[in-house]
Amino acid sequence: MRFVFYFVCFLIAYGSLFPFEFSKNIDDAVFLAFVNSWNGQTSLGDVLGNIILFMPYSFFGLVAFSKSKASMTLIATLSVFGVLLAFACQVAQLYLPSRSPALVDVYWNTLGLVLGIAFAYSDRVRTFVRSVELYSFSLPLVLLGLWCASRLVPFVPSIDLQSYKNALKPLLVAPEFDFYQFLFFVAAWLVAAHLFFYLCKSRVKFLLLIGAVLTVSLLEIIIVKNDLSVTDVASWVCALLLWPLLPKKISKRSLYLVFVLLAGVVSGSLLPFEWQVNSGAFEWVPFSGFLSGSMLTSAGVFAQKLFVIGAIFFLLCESGRLSQKAIAVVFSVFLAIEVLQNWLVGHSAEITDPLLVLFCGLLFRRVLQSSLKKPVLLTETESVVTQVSKPVEMASLSSSCDFKRRCLVVIAGIVVAVSIMIAFYFLVRLPGVPYNIRELFRFEASGFDLLFVSLALLWFGVGAAWMGEVIAKSRRPVIVAPVAATVVAIILYFLFFFGVTGESISDVAGSSVWVHRVGTRGVFGPLGVSFVEFFGADNLRLLTEPVEPIVRFGALFGPVLILLGIFFATLFKTRWLPLPWRKKGVLRYFLIYCLYMLPWFLVCKVIAFDLSSTDNLNELIARDGPWGLGGGGYLYLLVFIVVFSAVLLSISLIRVRFLTISAACLAVLALIPVGWFLLNKGLVENVGKYGLNYSGVDFLLGPDRKNLVSSDALFLRWIVVQLSGVIVLAIGAHLYLRWVGVSILSRHETVLSKSAVTMLQDIEVNLSTSQLDFLNELASVKKQTISFIVRSIIDNAMSEELGSSDEFLESLEKSISEYSRMKVCVIRVELNQIKWVAVVAAKGNVSDSRVIRKTLEQFMKSCS
Repeated sequence: MRFVFYFVCFLIAYGSLFPFEFSKNIDDAVFLAFVNSWNGQTSLGDVLGNIILFMPYSFFGLVAFSKSKASMTLIATLSVFGVLLAFACQVAQLYLPSRSPALVDVYWNTLGLVLGIAFAYSDRVRTFVRSVELYSFSLPLVLLGLWCASRLVPFVPSIDLQSYKNALKPLLVAPEFDFYQFLFFVAAWLVAAHLFFYLCKSRVKFLLLIGAVLTVSLLEIIIVKNDLSVTDVASWVCALLLWPLLPKKISKRSLYLVFVLLAGVVSGSLLPFEWQVNSGAFEWVPFSGFLSGSMLTSAGVFAQKLFVIGAIFFLLCESGRLSQKAIAVVFSVFLAIEVLQNWLVGHSAEITDPLLVLFCGLLFRRVLQSSLKKPVLLTETESVVTQVSKPVEMASLSSSCDFKRRCLVVIAGIVVAVSIMIAFYFLVRLPGVPYNIRELFRFEASGFDLLFVSLALLWFGVGAAWMGEVIAKSRRPVIVAPVAATVVAIILYFLFFFGVTGESISDVAGSSVWVHRVGTRGVFGPLGVSFVEFFGADNLRLLTEPVEPIVRFGALFGPVLILLGIFFATLFKTRWLPLPWRKKGVLRYFLIYCLYMLPWFLVCKVIAFDLSSTDNLNELIARDGPWGLGGGGYLYLLVFIVVFSAVLLSISLIRVRFLTISAACLAVLALIPVGWFLLNKGLVENVGKYGLNYSGVDFLLGPDRKNLVSSDALFLRWIVVQLSGVIVLAIGAHLYLRWVGVSILSRHETVLSKSAVTMLQDIEVNLSTSQLDFLNELASVKKQTISFIVRSIIDNAMSEELGSSDEFLESLEKSISEYSRMKVCVIRVELNQIKWVAVVAAKGNVSDSRVIRKTLEQFMKSCS
């Protein structure tokens, strides 16, 4: 606490002496004005700022130096030194020409000092603050207070009806939606909801959360100098919809929210990447941005920054991931943001944020990490069950069956590829085919190029399904997902590279213009120009010309691959769950994976559209419309419905049932008019070029620019295109699902019957020393192996339906200290037991190792 008190004293002196531009000479008029300022007047913002400035001084001083009761001697000492500090700061400002010292400020500082003493005078308050409960309870309260303060400064309500109307104008009269600020606000509201749930002990937490959010929004209307915009409302509505889908386990939810909040900070601080030619001035004096403008505005911004930085480290600490490396990573992110802001239009860069991150991170690590409850510590000592513990190939039980099934998959893939080749061979030779299809193939659709194009089209589905499996199996999907998407995109590029002409790829993805834009047009400013001049434009083109087309191609088709990967990652993650839990699991994991990949969606959008280098994208896509959606937004929605149709169709083929397949086919057909509508909205209605007028749909589906066809004919062509795309994507994905033998639990299936599966698989389980002793003793009595004993215990739990017991599921979350010393053991269990463990682990949102360990614990209790 004394450290906090001394730091508050430092902040008071720092804020009072900023910007440190001292002058030896004091003007007589300035000195006379200072002497006569004892009865001067000041603004409301300065009054509140001066009061708030000294409240922490007396509060933390009384808490830090009082052992039991707050003695009058201590109060008098703090008061005298506080008044002297306030007066000394005002006198020192006489030597700062940019400051206006006034004795009346000392009065308001003294009032803040008295209020701080009043808050800290209670023995219970001081004991509470010094106790561990400060870190586990009041810190989230402080963070919530900072978030509310950033929204409600200056805390002065109004009773003027016109003020209410002005506050509602951005929402009702002139709504403007800021997508990038929306992303940040969604992340911030999710974190605020997490902190609220941390504090609230009621059974109706979510209803209270909704009430709290509505109250804050109402106060934004009532309090002066505030307003409520459509971005504000949309952000908290979206956050409330996303909240139930986050993991219930606190440690996992905290870690997810760290990445979400960092992504929101990057979005709100950098996007949409409007570069300027010359770099701005980097402010090296800390807190210069807060101390040079309006006190009220600066207070709101500073409260928001403290909320963001404090919440990041609180969440890291709560998840058990607060380390020096984590602090260094967060520091690097904020430092990179400031460096990039130096080259962005409308942004100012300063050193304040990185220093705040460094200070808060070290403070949290020193003070809070040992005090906060860390539910993740138990899981960190656990090894995740080896991948065979959730077997991918449950449809077959022997290697011979696997081989036969995969041979059939290969044969089916060859048949499909040949069918695509034959279809393209005749398609390009039909009259009235779009000229961009006729000129697409590298060798005029003679055979070799058709093979690579058909493989590329199938790879869309195969690669995306593989990507989904990799993401679902990974312990760090936020890192693995973009890597897997990059691999799929590179393979797809080279398959198309050998099948279609380079001109066709450039027409769609764009050409290599990076060196020209950086070196000639100066999109990265003088630094980029100097970089190109230093290494030489020709030398850099040797590197960028082969790489940039791959990057642009990947960015163009990235949304398709990412969406497909997210859908199949959700499938692989939830396919073992019975129906009641599968519905919630699908929504939760789908949105979690979407949040993971959201930054990469934005990267693809920026590269493919904002920084495009092809006229086809610039001329054919419709301009921004209402709410800033524009043609790109409609085309992304079109991509979503095509991907959704393909996933729906491929999954329906896993269990060959007439009703399921019929429903999927009807859904695919019903979405065709929706796709046609989105296509027309996404492309321009009229393009004037080379003396011809045509629409974007005419260019895409028509035979050429001169010979235009009717809308009905274009719609029929679109039906063929959308159906073909959906079917090819679905077949490619389904081939991979058949290759790995994916199965999904039916409505009535919970686990495989005991007679159906007799194979054994090895898994790794962490067991405590007491459990190992128990198993060894029991195994010696029964003259059996430990694995046999564990299998018998799991069979007993399955027969008693232990996995359906609410008490058992709740016990999975409890951390027990005796598990701090555990050993990794390899246990051989049956496949049906593995599947039962996986189902229970998914319901409890814990590891498979913990399920087995808790099952053994329950058995030990029953034996005692």
